[in-house]
Parts: sequence; C-alpha cells; structure tokens
Amino acid sequence: MEGGARPDPDNARPLRRSAAPAHPADLRRKDLDEITPPAVRTWRAERLKATGATTVAKSYRLLKAILQTAVDDDLLGSNPCRIKGAGKEEADERPTATIEQVFDLADAMDPRWRLMVLLGAFASLHPEELAELRRRSVGKNEVDGLLFVGEKGAPFRRSTFGRKWRKARTEVGMPDNFRFYDLRHTGNTLAADTDTDPDQNLTVWTAAPGSATHARLRILASWAADQNLPASPSVS
Repeated sequence: MEGGARPDPDNARPLRRSAAPAHPADLRRKDLDEITPPAVRTWRAERLKATGATTVAKSYRLLKAILQTAVDDDLLGSNPCRIKGAGKEEADERPTATIEQVFDLADAMDPRWRLMVLLGAFASLHPEELAELRRRSVGKNEVDGLLFVGEKGAPFRRSTFGRKWRKARTEVGMPDNFRFYDLRHTGNTLAADTDTDPDQNLTVWTAAPGSATHARLRILASWAADQNLPASPSVS
C-alpha cells in the first residue's frame, strides 16, 4: 500500500500472510485510493477460500485499523472496510464423542492411562488437573504419588502421551482435530443434554441394559462409589 500509514512489522504479519500469494484481489499492489469497498469485499472473499476464517478476521481488523489511520491523516475520505461482523472471530465448533467412543478411546490407550481418558470425559477434568492427580485423591492411600505416570514411573511426557493419544484416536476412527481437551467438552455437552447438576463431579449417564456401554458404565459407577465421589454414574 502506497502513501498510507505503515503498521508495526509484527502486527502486519497476519495481513501479509492473508494477502499472499498474489492474486487479483491482492491489496498490496494497490494505491490507497484504489482500495474501495468492492475491492475489500473481493479480497476478503478470496482469502476465505484460501485460509481459515479466524486468520481472515484478524487480517480484516488490521486492514481496517490501517485504513482508519489513513482516514485520520486525511489520506482517504472514508474507510472502505464496511463489512459488518467481518472482524469478528467465531471459533469453530469443537467435535464431541459419543459415550461409546469415549470408552473405545480409553480401551485403545495404554492401560495406565485408561482412567485418565474416562475422567477427562465423565468428570470433565482438564488435562493439567489429571496430570496432577495423586493416588490419595482417589482413595489409593497405601502409597502416595502421582496417579498417572509414564512407563518408568516418572511423570509422563506430553510428547509420549500425545503419540499414544493420536494412535488411539486413529484406531477408534475419530477425526484428527479431536483433541484430548475435547473429552471435557464432550462431558459437558452430554451433561447439558441430560440436565445434570453442573456442581456434580461425575455426570449421570444412562445406557441400554445389556449393551457393552451399560456394562462399562456399571464398572465406572462401582469405582466412583468406592472413591466416595458424588454423583457416581447411574445405569438404568
């Protein structure tokens, strides 16, 4: 852009990334008076085809700020960025799993981390909270220490766990964008669908009697009851 205010180099990176590679709507090749509302609309439409909506929203906000500076400096008569809501970022809807898929993911993990998957979903715990759980926290008082450890008994490495998680995710057939954090989102979503009290530690689930999921929930309910955790899963 010629003749206009130049942004800080670090702040300009999103705009440079969003404008590249060059194409008919590339604003970098235009003089200020050539950046019209139709040109901005065309640029935005082209970028949405090439990159994510969040990146485009950030770039649009930066472009609007740059052009507003040009307006303030009397280099432009008005700001051509006039698309309502174009600078608003809307996070993509996170994927969720079914109850059956949660158990399948747990079964596909290393046995030492199976419970970590179940608690991540059914107790809606953050991964950081799970990593810090100690044996005494769940009634294992005979020998205190971390509940979830690596292969040699030391705190597990995120890189190692990540490889195991991705392998399990592929084995179960979950999408590549399903993260461990999405287990918590899954639990919260299922809890909302069953009108569960949000203050309860473990959510109340139901499953068809005789199904594999029903049997698994009975085991989890028994474990929760043994630990004196509130709202242990009920099966009906």
